[in-house]
Amino acid sequence: MQRYAPQKMELATRDVVARAIFTEIEQGNYDYVYLDIRHLDKDFLQNRFPNIYRTLLEVGIDISRDMIPVVPAAHYMGGGVLTDVSGKTDLKRLFAIGETAFTGLHGANRLASNSLLEGTVMGRAAAHCSREMIEKPLKLQRQISDWDSASVVDLRRASQLSVHWRGLRGEMSSYAGIIRTEAGLRDQLKLVLARRDMIEEYYWKYAITRDLIELRNIILIAELIVRSALNRCESRGGHYREDFTVKLNHAQESIIRANEFSRMETP
Repeated sequence: MQRYAPQKMELATRDVVARAIFTEIEQGNYDYVYLDIRHLDKDFLQNRFPNIYRTLLEVGIDISRDMIPVVPAAHYMGGGVLTDVSGKTDLKRLFAIGETAFTGLHGANRLASNSLLEGTVMGRAAAHCSREMIEKPLKLQRQISDWDSASVVDLRRASQLSVHWRGLRGEMSSYAGIIRTEAGLRDQLKLVLARRDMIEEYYWKYAITRDLIELRNIILIAELIVRSALNRCESRGGHYREDFTVKLNHAQESIIRANEFSRMETP
């Protein structure tokens, strides 16, 4: 960490530490880097980190004398679904609160116990607001008539869904993960759209399963992440563009926010 954050070292913000780990792994062709906590007393470690201590001991790592292999891990979407002060989204009758939402209560991202306060405050607001809608029937805007609920179950096709899961995870980590570039994001968008078309074909031709529904939702989220990352020509927190490393000022950010709202209102 001396090369990345000499003042704070490993106590730098999560995005800085994650990029440092990612860079070291990538440049050194390693599988992981080490977290060294051996300088602390064993009794302190057992009392301060009892679950971590026991869990690692089960796999043969004693953190009082062994270094801990670590890699960056994916967290929830930073930012989440945009809402108003009541938790309402731009879709009728759909509310979002907690870590899934971007309410503004805790900025663009909430981690750990911050999300509990978010859920408590916004949960109450959403409950009061949504209570008015409970008795009102929902009118569907369009009817779904093309899907055949008696579609055949294709076991071969069902087993091939896992290929899309594994492929999408690897692609998103490589192209839309800790360090992003325009070229990589555009490549990833092509891959996502190709997978989306194949998954849509599964959806309309074969029997619906939970795995298929989840995969269909995930490919949509992946597309939204990639398109948003392409449109965000700056680096801010967990969104790091290697070709746009500077964080924009308030005036520049306001212009981007206005454009984001415009895109939200476009079908």
